[in-house]
Amino acid sequence: MIESAKFTESGTIEAVIDGVKYFVPDDMANRHRQMLAEWEAEGGVIHPYAPPPPTKQELSGYAAQKRYEKEVGGTIWNDWPVHTDRESQSKIIAERLAIEAGERADPDGWKFADGVFRMVSNADFMALASAVREHVRDCFALEAAVLAQIEAGTITEYSQIDAAFE
Repeated sequence: MIESAKFTESGTIEAVIDGVKYFVPDDMANRHRQMLAEWEAEGGVIHPYAPPPPTKQELSGYAAQKRYEKEVGGTIWNDWPVHTDRESQSKIIAERLAIEAGERADPDGWKFADGVFRMVSNADFMALASAVREHVRDCFALEAAVLAQIEAGTITEYSQIDAAFE
């Protein structure tokens, strides 16, 4: 008598019949699918394949990826969109250094993430650079908080990480 049955990820059938677990390969699956259909018609329940829950290591890797996406996804400064990808972060640092060295005109143009060049004073550019730095720091702080929750077992699913980074 069939006691339980489920389809595995590979498409084979795992069934417990009279207390013995069987794995039915694909080449025999058609006959067994018919048997399972008959068993299901009699009230048996076939459970679909359910992947195992993600490991802490998998969740941590996913959190790092979500942090990176948020970090390089841009930010808003003075109602203007600012690129925060790694190359833009480097250019912003270079402009800040130019200001500190007295090498940047005041004001000077800066191309924002919406494609518009705007004149930005040196004082304002220092504030822009600080805002980008804060954005990046916030992203890493959020990742650290998520990693702590993964380690504590309060985050156990990818969707919880997605929600944290929204």
